[in-house]
Amino acid sequence: EVKASHAAALESLRDETAAAARLSEEKAKTNAATHTAARELETAREELHDAREELKREQERGRKLEQAHASVRKEHEATVGEREAELLAVVKGLKAELAAAVEANEALE
Repeated sequence: EVKASHAAALESLRDETAAAARLSEEKAKTNAATHTAARELETAREELHDAREELKREQERGRKLEQAHASVRKEHEATVGEREAELLAVVKGLKAELAAAVEANEALE
């Protein structure tokens, strides 16, 4: 009877040891999965940070391009306005010369 009791206790101890080993294995798997997930999360955070920095650089580049375009447009408009004024002055001068030539021609007739 003592042997049977010891055998039963030994069997129970084996079962508990096996259950503890399974639990330990599951815990190790969970810890490894948690560690992997933490690394992936950190990598994702770094990628997000890098993407945000890249977006800021692209936005700044876009802003600078818009400023440069506005500056070029203003300069172009000013140049066109100056050239237009010069051409109008030439046209007025030519009209005056033509009127004088017409007058002189009429005087000769």
